[in-house]
Amino acid sequence: MNKEELVQEISKKAKVTQKDAAEVLNAIMKVKGYKMDEVKTIMKEKEEKRGAFNNKIYLEYVDEQNRNADEEKELNKEWRKNSLLNNN
Repeated sequence: MNKEELVQEISKKAKVTQKDAAEVLNAIMKVKGYKMDEVKTIMKEKEEKRGAFNNKIYLEYVDEQNRNADEEKELNKEWRKNSLLNNN
């Protein structure tokens, strides 16, 4: 996928113009110091780890009342760990 194809894909998914998508992509690449190959690698890794928006399915909300108790415990552990690391 070249830069133009990437911009077209971003603009389709985000419902923005191709010019807007290109400007956003260029700004991010400039700030982060990324080259296009690095962006593609990052996108591929993210897709393999968490999936992509190929089916246009995305999470709109989480029903907090029905949340899994085990998941809640894990989130609390992670939050405590991060709090301790940030305070030191």
